[in-house]
Amino acid sequence: MAGEVTHEAIMFLDGGKVIKEMLYSEFEAILDGVVGLTDLADKQGRAVFLQLDSDHSIVGAVFFLVDFDSGGGVPESWNIPLRQLIDQAKGSVRFGGSSVRIATSVNCPVALFRKQLWDPSEGQTAAEPNSWPATAAIIRAISSNSLGLVRGERPSTNEIDISGAAETSQYAAAPTAENSADIQNKYKERLQKLTTEHKLKQVALQSRYQERFSQQEAQFKEKMQAAAARLKNFKQIITAERERSKKLKLRLEEAAAQAAKSREQLEKTLSEKGGNVSEQQLAALRAEFDKQLKEQLEHQSMELEERLEMREAELNYRDETLADLRTSLSNLRREHQQLQSSGGDQLLQRMIEHEINFVALHPGIEQLAITITEMPDYLENPEAFVAAKCGVTVEEYQRWLAHYRLPTCRAVKPDGSFCGNSVDRVDDPGEFRAGGSDRCAEHLT
Repeated sequence: MAGEVTHEAIMFLDGGKVIKEMLYSEFEAILDGVVGLTDLADKQGRAVFLQLDSDHSIVGAVFFLVDFDSGGGVPESWNIPLRQLIDQAKGSVRFGGSSVRIATSVNCPVALFRKQLWDPSEGQTAAEPNSWPATAAIIRAISSNSLGLVRGERPSTNEIDISGAAETSQYAAAPTAENSADIQNKYKERLQKLTTEHKLKQVALQSRYQERFSQQEAQFKEKMQAAAARLKNFKQIITAERERSKKLKLRLEEAAAQAAKSREQLEKTLSEKGGNVSEQQLAALRAEFDKQLKEQLEHQSMELEERLEMREAELNYRDETLADLRTSLSNLRREHQQLQSSGGDQLLQRMIEHEINFVALHPGIEQLAITITEMPDYLENPEAFVAAKCGVTVEEYQRWLAHYRLPTCRAVKPDGSFCGNSVDRVDDPGEFRAGGSDRCAEHLT
């Protein structure tokens, strides 16, 4: 239906030339940081967002600026609402033979984004948009259809309404064999390009998550090594303090034994002198001696208790440190599990939401459509997945694949070598019969 948006594309321009074209979904992958445009690294690109109808006529256009970093990526702060600017554009111009809603730095419907747009008419004296170098280059690029956009395509179906197009478009005539082959080749090229880009995106995403996990793992190992060193130091300190405590206890016991011995000697001396010392003097000497001994024992006991309390505080600090490290380890493991379980699925889900279909090319089934639920099975064993889709076992598919790649007779001669005569290739794995399809006329009986 003319005027209804069926395609969205991005074109990058340099002066009066289109230097790069892509679908809008590919540009979204660049915005998400999955891939980058290395040829535009550290540059400011002049681009145009185009909305086209089924006849490849331009419906809307936004001429915007985008800055690229050293890796060809777009900063996360870039947030121009391209579709909304077209929806809110006031008035229209004749552009490429149709009436186009256009947003530039001159007539931006939202003043906030005016500085992020550019004007294709800047420096031009002609009033007709089709004569501006930038717009003329865009019209030529759309006419060449390098993106392989299908003419007459509807948003909700892949079928082309030939009867309706016959009344409204000059392209409604039945396609010739040459045109059909050309369209088929463009589809195949586009499919191969999308398949390659999808694989590159997967590799880039896996590499990014692996790098993040390696960094977290390295940080955790560094923390664990530091904690192990502190723990070893604590153990050495505790061992040394225990040895000192033992020595203090021995000294205390020796002091007590020495005091007892001295007391015995003093009492013996006093008893030998007998009448020279009164009972009151003897009691006073004993009290003084007991007081000094008690003070000495209390002082040594207090010193020992203080050291033990200090060691207990150090042990409590060590336990708290170990608890913090265990918590950090648990958080890192949980984050890693979340990255592994959700990273790839979220990317695939976003691609599905943007109506990107997964198609793989394999012998025996030219275009294999894969749903998001089937993607893990396919990635785990593509050959088994294809064999199941063809209705054969993996062994049967492998035998057919060998025949498909080299259609020769596999009969064994008396000398142990293969026959090797050419045979007709069977293109369908389900129709291949080992021992029959891979035998020449001479060995078929």
